[in-house]
Amino acid sequence: MNVFDEEPSTITLSTPKASTTGTTIAIILEELRDESRLPYTLHLLPHNHHHHASPTTTTTTTTLTDIHRTGHGTTLHSLPSITTYLLTRYDSDHHHLSYPPRSPEHAAVEESLSKLADRMGIARDHPHDHEHEDKHHPYSHKQQKQQQQLPIIKETEYGG
Repeated sequence: MNVFDEEPSTITLSTPKASTTGTTIAIILEELRDESRLPYTLHLLPHNHHHHASPTTTTTTTTLTDIHRTGHGTTLHSLPSITTYLLTRYDSDHHHLSYPPRSPEHAAVEESLSKLADRMGIARDHPHDHEHEDKHHPYSHKQQKQQQQLPIIKETEYGG
């Protein structure tokens, strides 16, 4: 019996205002929150902002940061990697938002996501692209390296 209450991960989604990618991920987070009480924080960023350490303006991208209760974290930056991560980690039983692999429903969703990604100009990894990797691990080698680094979370300032 565990006498300690398990603390959930701390998930932060930082996204530019009116971002299609950010909106899609926010919907997934909201669905997961409703089903599994998964807390998250949403930071809406202007399209361009100044970093505190750099006087130059940089274009922001959608970023999901998940700090686990152990202190280890994951930082992801693309729609395919973020959705794969969220569904694998928080919907692994396929009850909330996803379907079991190789089911007809899963194939239909993959086809729809592929068409959507093509329209949005997003490159999607396909399962056969990483056949040489561990088939039981849901993330690519690059994402495994990202998981090993503790991400830095910065509060955003709003210019108005």
